[in-house]
Amino acid sequence: MMNKYDLYPGMITTPAELSKIFTWRFRYDVLGIQPLDSNSFYVRVKQLNDQSIDIKANQKIKYAGEGKWLVVVERS
Repeated sequence: MMNKYDLYPGMITTPAELSKIFTWRFRYDVLGIQPLDSNSFYVRVKQLNDQSIDIKANQKIKYAGEGKWLVVVERS
């Protein structure tokens, strides 16, 4: 069983879930997730190509390691 505090490359989560576990400073400095508004409903994440993308906090993202993320696009 995975511990919710374990963060490893390939893990899929949302910025909202991470905000329940990690402080905003850790998310910003280590995980590369920057809040864009006071409610943290929108965040900016750093991608593999060192470009940043703005997403909603409930958007699924996949951890690539070293504070970089891939945005998960769900197709219906």
